[in-house]
Amino acid sequence: MLWGVRQITEKSAVIWDCGTPAIFKFPKALVENSRTTLKRWFVERPSVEYLMNFTHASNIAHHRWLKWCGAELLPALPMGPLGEQFHPFTIRRTKYDV
Repeated sequence: MLWGVRQITEKSAVIWDCGTPAIFKFPKALVENSRTTLKRWFVERPSVEYLMNFTHASNIAHHRWLKWCGAELLPALPMGPLGEQFHPFTIRRTKYDV
């Protein structure tokens, strides 16, 4: 899995990840590193109040992981040329006590 962050405004940053089904072979590593990484991103960006992006509505495993990371999933919206459903999500700084 690859992931990263890009600050887009003073108070917000977009996070992204790209993974394969092979990540399910190493769930402990993913869980152990997720919150630590997100907290570090908030520490490195003191003005950022929330991280955000979109997740495909059918990606239930991703939604479970995002919620475990403290994400709030919003109602799905049609996006892209095919109008597929995506949930916007945010992870707030307050979830990480930094």
